[in-house]
Amino acid sequence: MDYKSHQAVTGNQVQVQDDKEITLAEIFQIIARRKIGIGIIVSLSLLVSILFYYSQTPEYRAVSVLMINQKNDSQGLVEAVLGGGPAADSKMAQKDVELLQSLPVADMTVRALWNSSRRDSLEFFGYRPYISPIRRLVDWIAPVKPLNASDRDIIENTPAFDTMMRFYAIKLSKRIKVEGSRDSSVLRVSVASPFSDEATFLSNMLCSVYQKSDIQRNSEKYIQSNQFVAEMLQEQKDMMANADAALSKFMTENQMYEVSGNTGGLLAKLIEFEGRYNDIMAEYNIVSNSRNFLENQLTQADREMSDRIARNVNAQLGAIRDEIHSKESAYISLLREKTVDDPEVKGKKQELEQAKARYDQISRSKIAGQIEYIGKAQKYRYDLISEKLQLDQKLNTLKFSAGEYAKVKQKYDGQLAQLPEKEQNFVRLQRDRDVVSKTYLFLKEKLDETRILIGSEVGSVTMIGSAFKPFMPEKPELVKNILAGLVIGIVLAGLFTYGAEMIYDTVNEEMQFFKSLGLNIWGVIPFINSSSDYSGTYHEAKRKIEKKSVMLLDIFKKKEEQINNPQSEVSGDIKNNPLMTDKLNSSFAESFRTLRTNLNFSRIDKPFKTILISGCSIGEGKSTVSTNLALAWAIADKKTLLIDADLRRPSQHTILGKKRSPGLTDCLIDDGKNDNDKYFQKTHVENLFLMTAGTPVPNPNELLGSEKMHLFLKKISDQFDRVVIDSPPIFISDAAQLVNEVDGVLITARLHYSSRAPLKQYASDNFLHSKIIGVAIIDKPRPSKTRYGYGEGKYGYGRSGYGRYSSVYPEKL
Repeated sequence: MDYKSHQAVTGNQVQVQDDKEITLAEIFQIIARRKIGIGIIVSLSLLVSILFYYSQTPEYRAVSVLMINQKNDSQGLVEAVLGGGPAADSKMAQKDVELLQSLPVADMTVRALWNSSRRDSLEFFGYRPYISPIRRLVDWIAPVKPLNASDRDIIENTPAFDTMMRFYAIKLSKRIKVEGSRDSSVLRVSVASPFSDEATFLSNMLCSVYQKSDIQRNSEKYIQSNQFVAEMLQEQKDMMANADAALSKFMTENQMYEVSGNTGGLLAKLIEFEGRYNDIMAEYNIVSNSRNFLENQLTQADREMSDRIARNVNAQLGAIRDEIHSKESAYISLLREKTVDDPEVKGKKQELEQAKARYDQISRSKIAGQIEYIGKAQKYRYDLISEKLQLDQKLNTLKFSAGEYAKVKQKYDGQLAQLPEKEQNFVRLQRDRDVVSKTYLFLKEKLDETRILIGSEVGSVTMIGSAFKPFMPEKPELVKNILAGLVIGIVLAGLFTYGAEMIYDTVNEEMQFFKSLGLNIWGVIPFINSSSDYSGTYHEAKRKIEKKSVMLLDIFKKKEEQINNPQSEVSGDIKNNPLMTDKLNSSFAESFRTLRTNLNFSRIDKPFKTILISGCSIGEGKSTVSTNLALAWAIADKKTLLIDADLRRPSQHTILGKKRSPGLTDCLIDDGKNDNDKYFQKTHVENLFLMTAGTPVPNPNELLGSEKMHLFLKKISDQFDRVVIDSPPIFISDAAQLVNEVDGVLITARLHYSSRAPLKQYASDNFLHSKIIGVAIIDKPRPSKTRYGYGEGKYGYGRSGYGRYSSVYPEKL
């Protein structure tokens, strides 16, 4: 009868354990089960982290402190030539962070290091290699290559030398670290090195080079402006000499040395306005030259951004620019009628200067805002773009002023044309000399200012704290490495535990697993070594004597048996399976007495008479449990029949040293109905009888499920006190045919061998669960030179399955 055809009983519904949430206790049980693997993985992870720590190159960082001084009104290029406005945006210090980490500054630093006296002792150039403790052990695999002699002898200022410098500049830029503060212009600059003294030297050298380059970079603007003004001054000097010579010649030839009256006033106005016009044009040329110098420093992208900002700023400053133009026109018109010292003229001039100062301040603010909005990616170019835009605004103002003075100059030139020719020529020559002389003094003053600024330039970078030798490396950190190793080890251990639980799901020491399935544990049987536990016993000695006797008569007996009864098999020896009768005072024997007692008291009102012993896979010890449980009841004066129903792999006749046939199959095939005693074989224990598997048959499933089997079990249950049936694994249909014919099923499970999945499956099956009495657990193997084993393969859940179980039938039986 196939139990799978039965309907599930809803009243006894058993919840599948996989559906419930895992508890904290189960987590601790899993950890306890996998503690060795977890410990090994975490220990290896920690060991690797420590080895990795000692294999890493240390990173010392000596910190130098720089302060970026924001420029005042008198320090910029615009201030050097024209006078200026407010300070730049405080965020300009960001450009120094970018520049300190740039390749040009690194290249300059590398060249300074190459020319220093410490070059031959620097690890940076490979003259002083660092070898870690671990590297010393594997140096033969990856030896440190020092700087070749050919590299040391490279001639400077050659393409090969420049290539080498670029290589080291890239290497240095990766070691540079600059940290700025949002609330101040202080920078912390450091360079990494495996040696603390070298880290100090590299950091100080980098800051020194950057400080000098900053001074040079700022001085270039003043130097260029100074050269341009000097050229203009020389031209003006030549023009002044020519004008003076021409005037002297005219005065000598025409005997005319001065003018008077209206002509004298006209001459004074011409000199005043044309001198002012020339000064403005000279200033315009200076600013234009400075603006072109700054534009050449910008990239194409910077120029495009500058043009966009200029358009936006000009659109926002239109109103105030118109106001300035109006005030300047009014001032120049009033200046034509009155002198410079007139109070009204002074008032107009003051209003005009205030309007220009306000325009300059607003334009700077607008430019800074536009750069902040548009040019964040080029923030380090802020100073160049800002100065260029400010000069553009100044050029627009100067251009308008020059145009206004040019209009006045044209009017006075028209009045001059109405004078007699002789006076016209004298006035022109006199005007040219005085105007050129006045412009020459203006340019000489500007030249002196640029010279002073060049000499007093100290740059915007100040070193307020030189680097000192650090005591400990910044990297690596042992504590962090250990913590990282611990975290990685825990993660790997968790993955290992999860994978092991998913793949290798054998039952371990925890008993809570069986209780969670609703299975009672009726006994724990120790895994024993037959060579140690049973040497010297009565039955062991008896078996040794029998073995020697059988060895002498084995050949003759086998031939005789084969001739007289070819269907019967005689065992020449008792299989080396442990029997509780071999040593009755052993823990092994005691475990079966305990199992017997527990089964007797498990059902007091109606004790179990027919018990099916089965398991989940091959080698779980079900045959050993069947034999010894039957022995335990026989010793307790219970008439017991042990039936070997494992017709595919029978073993009871081998364990007890009996003939395989006649047996169960012969009884079921026999036409006789009453005489079953002839199939029962006596054993060495008085109350124990054995029914072997019998003659091999091709249809064991049909025999076990037949009506004859049903009647046979019903009959013998009245003849014997206890009937123990040794069956195949329970999911084989052979065993399934017998489940409904017995009082109960005792499952054997072997620790560190039996799988959990089939146990869960059986426990969740409503019909089978009601038939299962409980579990007999076989303990895990203990270390020993030789041990008794229960098999190698698992049925259906490992490397061997039903194919292996059935492949031995019938040819190999």
